Amino acid sequence: MKQHRVYKPYNPTRSRLKMTLVALGIVVVLIPGLIAILPQPGYQTGMEDLPALVAYAASVPEQYALDNDNTIKPAFNKIYAQDAPTWQSNYADKLRWLGSKLHAVNPPLWSPSFFKKQIVSLTKKREAAGMKGDFIAKLTTGPQSKIFYFGNIHGALHSLVHCLQKLKTLGAINDDLTITNPDYFIVFIGNTISRSPYCMQTLSMVCRLVEKNPEQVIYLRGGHESKNYWREQSLKTQLQVFAKDLGSGTVPLADEVNALFNTLPLAAYVMAT
Repeated sequence: MKQHRVYKPYNPTRSRLKMTLVALGIVVVLIPGLIAILPQPGYQTGMEDLPALVAYAASVPEQYALDNDNTIKPAFNKIYAQDAPTWQSNYADKLRWLGSKLHAVNPPLWSPSFFKKQIVSLTKKREAAGMKGDFIAKLTTGPQSKIFYFGNIHGALHSLVHCLQKLKTLGAINDDLTITNPDYFIVFIGNTISRSPYCMQTLSMVCRLVEKNPEQVIYLRGGHESKNYWREQSLKTQLQVFAKDLGSGTVPLADEVNALFNTLPLAAYVMAT
């Protein structure tokens, strides 16, 4: 006996649902792969104000152990190993970057990519203003002037934040890191970096103050900022660990760091009026 094939009537709703599920399945499979092949994100912002500096300092340990007993050239390999980029952390960073573009999450308070953007931008501005090579800065002060000096910070990020909070309490700076009085000045006498696992971040903080107050914050070129001496200190290692995707050579961003340091004055003198 001949059998007759039974055809089900066409159901457009069921067909659309099936196509939608197939499309969603393709998207679910493809999106993680597409995110994985994206280049590492480049953040354009960071350390915008004093609350951001305080929040960032609170997010990283203030007390840490050294890997050696050399206080002149301490090693922080264990600390770097804990935070060194991995494929998991890089993937999470890409997700966070996408989320920040969609305004679903906030960008990080600080990142190595922001550090690169910051020092390159600041260097160009200072070079355009004629600050390059060996020169001496001048401070013109009056009877009501105040100068706040910072000695060798040596990457002491938390101490710098505490000092900035004190300056705000004294009414010398605002939350947006601008100096409140045209007769107030801040002078960093150099050696801002080295001997700390937070050299890049500390340098970012000082650069932010310079950016916000170009006429009232002076960052002098100390011994650690001169003649590549910083390559003998922890800034070199930190760049090799955290900036390896941001530059070439044995020390990524070495040229950018040297260019910035070349815009720092060798000394400053005060002209009292």
